[in-house]
Amino acid sequence: MIVAAGEFINHHNFSQYKKITVSTQDEYSANCILVNDYVIIPKGYEETKHKMNEVGFKTNELEMSEFQKQDSGLRTTLLKNRKFR
Repeated sequence: MIVAAGEFINHHNFSQYKKITVSTQDEYSANCILVNDYVIIPKGYEETKHKMNEVGFKTNELEMSEFQKQDSGLRTTLLKNRKFR
């Protein structure tokens, strides 16, 4: 399952996946990540949170407003700050 917004909703490369689609207003929240039993989403995107919960995902919201100002998404921010062993 993927979260899709904008031009990715009907993109042929994703046609085989089930999708949770989010509106243009919530497009930033499509950049989310599954960790264990939770989907981590940016804080403040109620539509996305509701849709995730509706299909059975537990959500955890993370404050991302300062990163969003720098055009950095959730996955990028988490991967950049991860220490690999």
